[in-house]
Amino acid sequence: MKRAQLRERSESGWPVRFHLMCREVVANLIGAVTTKEGLTIQSALDENRYEIGRKVTGEEMERLSIERDTFHGEWNFTLAPRPLNDDIV
Repeated sequence: MKRAQLRERSESGWPVRFHLMCREVVANLIGAVTTKEGLTIQSALDENRYEIGRKVTGEEMERLSIERDTFHGEWNFTLAPRPLNDDIV
């Protein structure tokens, strides 16, 4: 593809539209999952904007009830809900 064609496509925003479409496809694929036991998953595309660079403090991490899986616990974990009387930060 020629440089002028690439510039024209990037100025038209097609990579942005493609990126949004891919996120929608992934959200829909996740939402279409059903386990053997019949459990279903609900998913939705969250298009809100969030503060970039916010750091979670060690104290905030300590307050979470995280049970890490033996297989890649940095990715696979269970997060239990906090008790209702726990203050939300």
